[in-house]
Amino acid sequence: MRSENRPTVPSRLEEEMHTNPFMRCSTDAVARAAADHSGRMPACKSETFAIIRHWKDNF
Repeated sequence: MRSENRPTVPSRLEEEMHTNPFMRCSTDAVARAAADHSGRMPACKSETFAIIRHWKDNF
């Protein structure tokens, strides 16, 4: 499929909004998960994104 420039993991934006925490950094649930992991509440959605990105990179 890649040789044909076709996506190998098709998804819809609606699906991503429900399943991808990086698309939901402004939600309380993701901010709380980031806080639980880092030990401090993120001050803004970009900090939430940074915390969960670091978490993912070190998973």
